[in-house]
Amino acid sequence: QKSASRPTRTIKKPERFRPQTDFPERSQKKIKAFKNQTNDPLKPQGYASRLSKYHDYGKCGAAEIADDTRTWQKSVCDLVNLISKAPHVVVHTGAGISTSAGIPDFRGENGVWTRHLKGEVLPLSERCWNNAQPTFSHRAITSLVETGYIQCVVTQNIDGLHRRGKVPHECLAELHGNIFQEKCLSCGIVLTRSFDCGGVGFKPTGRTCKCGGDLIDQLLDWEDDLPSEDFDKAEKHTVKTEQPNGLAICLGTSMQMTPAREWPCRAAKLVIVNLQPTVRDHLATIVIKAKIDDVMSLLIEELNKRSPSRPIVVPPYCRQETFIIKHQIILEKQINFVLDDGSGAPCGFILAIQVLNMPEPQIVIEKQPFSFDVPTGVDTVELRIIFDRVPLDGSFFTPPEKLITYHVNGQLGEQAFDVNLSQPRRSLQ
Repeated sequence: QKSASRPTRTIKKPERFRPQTDFPERSQKKIKAFKNQTNDPLKPQGYASRLSKYHDYGKCGAAEIADDTRTWQKSVCDLVNLISKAPHVVVHTGAGISTSAGIPDFRGENGVWTRHLKGEVLPLSERCWNNAQPTFSHRAITSLVETGYIQCVVTQNIDGLHRRGKVPHECLAELHGNIFQEKCLSCGIVLTRSFDCGGVGFKPTGRTCKCGGDLIDQLLDWEDDLPSEDFDKAEKHTVKTEQPNGLAICLGTSMQMTPAREWPCRAAKLVIVNLQPTVRDHLATIVIKAKIDDVMSLLIEELNKRSPSRPIVVPPYCRQETFIIKHQIILEKQINFVLDDGSGAPCGFILAIQVLNMPEPQIVIEKQPFSFDVPTGVDTVELRIIFDRVPLDGSFFTPPEKLITYHVNGQLGEQAFDVNLSQPRRSLQ
């Protein structure tokens, strides 16, 4: 049942629309394999392949043409002037802000939809989501929110990077959902996981809440109603940008999705930062064709020059995670061990575990939730925790393995372990 008051997620035909041609279908064998696929957090079904077949992906694959350095740097200085005069600033983000985090965009030169329209099969599995970390731009936006330069962030992205980057909940509208969240149908709690929860269109994920209720994904399919809280938040802040000198800044979006593209166009001033042309460039006060991280770095620098008494600091991203190991003696014959996130759900950041001090050959376990048995009488278990890779500057960084010793005390027990998964990178890059 579609809401009469809230738009659905859809595309309106752009001015220069290229209709979709032959749509390559996945084989029935692959479709059946997906239906039977277990919820392996390290081998989730590709996000785009989960979505329903759609008739119109909009204009895809336009050439990326960057401004020369002097031009885009001058435009950033002009943007600083607009920010200094704006009574209310809203930032709107699309997939382009997350490409430097290792997440592909959709309509870029090598985007998911672009390649698909050329005949490529949609990605059958994706590992890019779980360990993606907020880019410099994500962290800069958070700092600008904290210092009062930005009042709201409205994103079409489902990657959860604004949330990981610590944008306050009250200042963030996630229009199309979050790939890491699932909601209980009974008590209504929303759980944020460390792994892609799987699914799309608010369907059961196969997990249950502590209250016993079924959990459903929090991702919109084509033409699903936008979530009311996020829609209302975006509308409320858009109204405030309509006043004189109100400002909307669009980062990394082709501005083809509705209603997301309509809100920034209602602002008194509109700035678009995107290497590709957008269908709303003609409405913009400033169009900046440069890499978003470069633009945001210079923006922070110039704002700090203008207002040294109001410093903006962009700290490095620090990701701390916790996993739990539990043991239970079964029939006084064996001890069962389980490693999970503490609620019975997988840990998306762990690739495998290895049991080191058993008499038989060392056990390597790769399937989650991790579980193994040892004979009774064992006082300690030594484990090697092997972490999944993290995208880093076009390549990957693998966090160091963690060696731990678990002490068996009593019939039942558990112990929490903390791990730092931060990338070894500089504070401003």
